[in-house]
Formats: sequence, C-alpha cells, structure tokens
Amino acid sequence: MPLTSAGNKLSESMAEYEGQLVNMLTALENTEEDMSVDYKPAPQDWSSNEEQKRAEEERKLWQVNVERQGLHNDLWWLKRKLFVVAKACAQNQATLKAQQQHVEILTREKEKLSTAEVQMRDESIKLQEEHKQQLLNLQEQFNQVTTRHLSDPQEELKQCRRDLCGDVQQYLQDSLKKMEERYEPILTALVKRRDTAMDALTKVKEQTQELRVQLIPLREEIQKLTLQKVCSEEKLRIMSFRRREEMGQYQETVNFLDESYRELKMELRNHEAKNNNMKELKERLDKQLTAYRSAIEDQTNCNKST
Repeated sequence: MPLTSAGNKLSESMAEYEGQLVNMLTALENTEEDMSVDYKPAPQDWSSNEEQKRAEEERKLWQVNVERQGLHNDLWWLKRKLFVVAKACAQNQATLKAQQQHVEILTREKEKLSTAEVQMRDESIKLQEEHKQQLLNLQEQFNQVTTRHLSDPQEELKQCRRDLCGDVQQYLQDSLKKMEERYEPILTALVKRRDTAMDALTKVKEQTQELRVQLIPLREEIQKLTLQKVCSEEKLRIMSFRRREEMGQYQETVNFLDESYRELKMELRNHEAKNNNMKELKERLDKQLTAYRSAIEDQTNCNKST
C-alpha cells in the first residue's frame, strides 16, 4: 500500500512534469513560429526597399545625366552659333575697315584734287594778270609809237595799229592755246578722278551704312547668345552641384542600407543561433520526456504486476 501510494504520487508528479514539459515545448514551438513569422519577411522587405531606393536613385542619376548631356549639347550649339556670328561680325568689321581705308584714300585724293584745282585757278589768275600786263605794255608801246609818229602819214598809223592788234591777238590766241593744251587734259583727268572719287565715296558710304545696319542684329544676336551661354553655364553649374548633392545623399543611403544589411545579417545569425539552441533544447526535452514516459510506463507495469 505504501508502495502503491508512492507510485501514484510518482505518477502524478511525472504527469505534472510531463504536462509542464508539453507546455514548455508548446511555448517553444509558438515562440519559434512567432520568430519565423516576424523575422523572415524582414529581409525580403528590406531587399525590396533597397531595390526600390536603388532604382529610384539610379533613375534620378540617369535623369541628371540626360539633363547634363542636353545642357552640354545646348552649350555646344550656342558656342558654334556664337562662333559663326562672331566670324560674320569679324568679316563685316574687316570689310568696313577696308572700306574706311578706301574712303580715307578717296578723301586724300579729293583733297589733292581740290589743291590742284586751287593751284590751277591761281595759275589761271596769274596768267590773266600777266596777259593784262602785257596788253598794258603793248598799249603803252602803241601809245609811244603813236606819239612818235604823229607827223607820219595817216596810212602808216593805221598800218601800225593793225600790226599791233594782230600781234596782240596772235599772242593771246597762242597763249590761250598753250594753256588749253597744257591744262585741258589735266583738268579733264582731275574732273574724271573727282567724279569717280565722289561716286566711289557715295557707294562706300551707302555700303558702310548697310553694314552698320547689318551689324545691329548681329550685335544683338551676340548679346543674346552670350546671355544664353551664361545661363546655360549657370544651369550646368547648378545641375552639377545638385548632382554632387544627390550623389552624396545616394552614397549616404547606400552606406545606411549596407549598415542596415550588416545589422540584419548579424541579427539573423543571432536568431539562427537561438533557433539552433531551441532546437537542441527541444531535442533534449523530447529525449527526457521519452525517458520519463518510459519510466512511467515501467512503473505502471510494475504496479500492475504487483
């Protein structure tokens, strides 16, 4: 009877202990399931978030590169157009300078022609004065001859007058002819050169005015292209600055994700170690439970046989 009572107590204690073991195993299994449910999706979520962030950063980087390339192309086009406009402006300025030099040459020629014309006029006036003086001298000689020959016959006086008038007229005709032969070609050439110079000067002035009118839009275009170039360079500088900032943020994000990945990996290892420890504990508890069950069965069999 005492043995039966002891066996019953042992059976009850074993049953109670078995119940505790079952509860512990159930709790361990529940904890393991909770851990697996709570933890396993985390790497997937993290991986998905990382991929999304990387894709977003790569998209932004690609967009920045595309915009930067577009700005480079715009800047290249502006430089090329500015070069063409500057070249045309330089050519126009060279043409204008050449025409200005031609105008200066024509102006000097005009001054020379004016000087020559003044000299010829002075010479003509001088010759006229000389002719007048010669006429006066001849008139004086005529008067002297007339005075000396008052006693001469009237016919001789008339003949002398005719001779003197013929000599004076012939002298004047010869002098006039010599002057015409000497100065007529010069005057004709000077007049032609003056007319040619005036025509050329008029054409040059017209061309100069046209070039000045053409230079106005070219200068405006140069100012516009220069302003566009400055704006493009400023925009490119801002884009480069933003790109550097975004690259820095992207690098910080990557570093943060790498650090998070390392922490999650370390946490995963710790959880795996805990799971392994729990599995080992479960196996030991299963073995102990099996041993206790065997002992209980043996004890029960002994009680029955007794």
